[in-house]
This record gives sequence, C-alpha cells and structure tokens, in this order.
Amino acid sequence: MVLITGPCCFNSSFDRGGGLARSLYQRLGHGCKPDFELPDLAGRVVSFEHLLAERKPTLLFFVAPNCTPCKALVPEIAEWESKLADKVNIVLISRGTADENRDKFSISENARVLLQKDRELANLVNAKWTPTALFVDAAGNIASRIAAGDTAIRDLVEEISAADVSKEFVYFTGSNGNGRKPKIGETVPEFALDDRDGQKIASADLKGSPTLAAFWSTTCAHCLDMMEDMREWEQNRSAGDPKLVVFMDGEPDEV
Repeated sequence: MVLITGPCCFNSSFDRGGGLARSLYQRLGHGCKPDFELPDLAGRVVSFEHLLAERKPTLLFFVAPNCTPCKALVPEIAEWESKLADKVNIVLISRGTADENRDKFSISENARVLLQKDRELANLVNAKWTPTALFVDAAGNIASRIAAGDTAIRDLVEEISAADVSKEFVYFTGSNGNGRKPKIGETVPEFALDDRDGQKIASADLKGSPTLAAFWSTTCAHCLDMMEDMREWEQNRSAGDPKLVVFMDGEPDEV
C-alpha cells in the first residue's frame, strides 16, 4: 500500500458508511466475474461461460417467487427483454422450485430463469434484496452499480438503453454527488506527489498493472474506520490483485 500525502489533485466522492471501500475490497480481492453454473426451469445447467459465448453483455435480475415487487416488475422485464434483445441478454436469477418460478416469471417463450439453491450467486455479487439488477459486460466483468428496487432498476435500464454497450469501457454508476460523469476508461491525470517516506510517486508509476486509488483524510472518521480493511487487503492480496494507492491530506506523521 502506498500512502501519498499533501494536497491531492483529484476530486472524489465516497460512501460515507465505508461500504464502497469494503465492496471494492470484496470484488477486487475475490474476482470481478460472477462465475456460476445453475439449472434453468427445465433442469438444464447453464454456466456463466455459456452466456459469455454469446458475446453480448448480460443484465441479471435477482428475483424470488415470494417477492411481490418482483412479480409487479414482470411486465416491464418482458418489455425490456424485447426492446434490448439486440444489446443484452436478460437472465433472471431466482430460487425455489421450477414450478413456482414458471408460474411467476414466464415473461416470454425464450425467457431465461436460473435457480439458485439458496442465495449463493446473490451473495457473491452482493445483491442483498429482490428485485435487484446488475449489468455484466461482454467480457464477463461486473459493470454497474447494484440497482436494488424498481426505481433503481428502471434508471439502470434507461442508462443501458441509451448507451453503446459494445464499447471497451462501459460502466453504469449512480450520481457521484458532484454532477460530473465518472471518467471510466480515460487516462489518469498527470501528477507527481511525495509518499509518506518522501519518495516521489507519479502517474507513470501506475501504468502496467491494475491500481485502486483511495482518497482519504486523517480528519474523516469513516476513513479511519476503513483503514483496518485496507491494511487487511494489502497483507492478504495475491500477485494478481490490484495495487492500492491512498491519496490523503495531512502530514506523514499523522498516518
């Protein structure tokens, strides 16, 4: 972990409960691809690799047969399946028996409904509630925020409808609080700052390997709460995991 002190040249926003950092830790520490093998309503096993072989992004809907809001969303999901057929695969991830899901979620003749034993895939991608939607790009990477609830799902679908999902870098995120769009896929701004040991770190040093940049302050209680998570990640990360660089204000001896 590299700690860079002094005035930072980036603007950032963060989850005030620390959930964003923990979510990134879980995702990047344990893999960004929601790999699975699940049976469909006919008992045929469908794997994540099967979906990737179709060379299209996938929009996952996490539902449950006893979820009333999920049932209410079915007509819209059917409409989206037709409207977005050329852009994305729509797959419903549910649980329970085939019969009860067939009654609830037969949105079309070709609808894909896959059944978890419990919530194994939902837990893997942090989809805690139903209904929830999640966009996965054509390379198999999670490429959206967790959209939980009908309003958030409609917003995500609207963004997907308007976007070119064939681009190399595509990600759907909520508001970052400052009215500016995220700069995903753009080159990191040039900078040269001292780390806590007085060594100069520049933007060029970040090239060549994945890096997670965190923006941190010694006066931020939520940042202090996250420090143990960040230390744990740094201690346990493998060779293929991203490097962690922390940009902070304050003095080196405050860290």
